[in-house]
Amino acid sequence: MLGIFYYPWYGGPNNPEVKWRHWKNGGHNPPETWNARYLPYVFELTSTTTDPSIRLYDSFDQEVVKRQMSLIRNAHINFVIWSWWGKESFSDHAFSKFWNSGNSNNPLGLMHCVYYEKEWLNNVPYEEIKSDIDYIKSKYATDSKYLKINSSPVLFVYNSTPLQYRTDSTYQVKLSDKWNEIRQETNVYTVLKVFRNWRLQKQGEFLASICAQYSLFYVYRILFLYKPRMVES
Repeated sequence: MLGIFYYPWYGGPNNPEVKWRHWKNGGHNPPETWNARYLPYVFELTSTTTDPSIRLYDSFDQEVVKRQMSLIRNAHINFVIWSWWGKESFSDHAFSKFWNSGNSNNPLGLMHCVYYEKEWLNNVPYEEIKSDIDYIKSKYATDSKYLKINSSPVLFVYNSTPLQYRTDSTYQVKLSDKWNEIRQETNVYTVLKVFRNWRLQKQGEFLASICAQYSLFYVYRILFLYKPRMVES
């Protein structure tokens, strides 16, 4: 299976929550200048000539999302991993709008799942994570287009090591123990990054599950002007 990370973080000029969300980061002034790594500045463009479906798009705009999903499917990708920062976050609202849109009958045949970004914050209580997972399972995972493995909803986890723990060789081992417990309790199919010194993991069953998961998936990052690794504000 081939998947792609998708980051619904962007607001256009008419977004009801945050106008020009993420495009205006770093002191930029859309549509004259914008915050994006892969979209070059073309200063002669104006708000009337910029096509949002390929340039300064809005993640709430379902015509834009429909076009992007079509491009993803045409690239022979099987599933989309949606960046998700919690209940009622901007990313949750974007995912919900897609889920409840006219695209909900899934004519393209794409599967979808959540990328649980909050773990990177390292301050999310265990019970909050379980509550988030219950929310995802009840709101999204009951739908046939939500990606499942062996009937379990798939949940990718952003388990990058925070800067303050980069010298702690046990941090990721303890984190994997935590997510193994969550996996067993919630019956979700978790996918974590293989981490440095991962061979030191003592729980053979969980280690085997990591290896099995990475043999199932080959994942690309999203093509649509996403800004790599930025905490949603």
